[in-house]
Amino acid sequence: MSFRRRRYRGVAEIRWSPLGDKLKTTISNQFVSNFCEWATRMGYPLRVRRRLPTALRKLPEVFAKRDNNFDLVQRTLDRPAKLGVNVLTSTCWMYVSDHRLVLGGVGPSWRGIRDNFSDADIGDLIDGFSFLASQYAYRSNMMRLIGGLVLAYNTVCDFRTADSLQRIIVGPGSPYSTMESARETLRSDLPISKTRCSRRSRELEWWVKKLNPFDPLIHRAVFQFWRAIALWMKGFSEEAIAALDSVTTVASEAVQLWHLCAQQPERKDVGNCLGMSGRESAQLERLYLLRCSFGAHPSVSKWWDFHEMYEDELEEYFDLQRRLLRKLVILEAIHRRVDPEPREWSTWFVNNSEMLLDAVWFARVP
Repeated sequence: MSFRRRRYRGVAEIRWSPLGDKLKTTISNQFVSNFCEWATRMGYPLRVRRRLPTALRKLPEVFAKRDNNFDLVQRTLDRPAKLGVNVLTSTCWMYVSDHRLVLGGVGPSWRGIRDNFSDADIGDLIDGFSFLASQYAYRSNMMRLIGGLVLAYNTVCDFRTADSLQRIIVGPGSPYSTMESARETLRSDLPISKTRCSRRSRELEWWVKKLNPFDPLIHRAVFQFWRAIALWMKGFSEEAIAALDSVTTVASEAVQLWHLCAQQPERKDVGNCLGMSGRESAQLERLYLLRCSFGAHPSVSKWWDFHEMYEDELEEYFDLQRRLLRKLVILEAIHRRVDPEPREWSTWFVNNSEMLLDAVWFARVP
């Protein structure tokens, strides 16, 4: 994004306060304050900073005008060998079409809003943020699909490397008035191939329907597991173990946020809070020890032999973290803070603006 590399430079640290249980009707003062603090530290001119709060508070109104429009994005990848899947939800879908794997998802139509702001610099700045916010919604739906694949099949797919992409705007002003009419058009080019139902396909469907990557905690945890499998398959054992342990780190944040555990719990305490067995909780501690000894820091001993020494043990940790994620996903539904299928995207934005700022903007990166 070009606006990131403008002449305004600086560093900002923004802290996200957990969202409350009540729905908000106006954008939060904290979101506006945090965004403006970042703009100040980046060196944006006083003219921009003075007008920025009013412009940010206008976002719910701008988004509300687009509540009846949706962005539908579909991508195709090379079909992994012998993979037969066909999963459909109201906001995402995945199926096999001949030798192609088709991934599709829905998100808010928040692209191209700069014309709603009279100041060009503010328009560019807020348009950049709204683009990334809508991208987060779309990527969350994609994570339901690729996360389900890696959890059910140990298959790593990356939607970012798709060899084809189709984007359709659905709703008023579009040739496609309904989501189904748009999907039918896409399916005419890529018909669904017949697949057989299996234990793994049922497991995939469970994951896709239960995962809620709109919550950054779930998104980050599943991403780390997906990354661990990808690293393991490429022979990066030490890095894979570090990523696997990161799943526990995110779970630790979750149980603290849900008030299930004291602050800064040890790995075994995280397992206990999630209802894992004593043996599993001990394995989480063991995984952390290996991560500290080999993955996070240069090993002082046996650095050539890590894979050979621990190969059988390491493979158990993938199943361990899969079980942890299942328990985490079930608990997230009980303590749900972010709606994965909102009726109105403008209201969803109002209630999650602080979370989005942390997740997609540049204030919390070096």
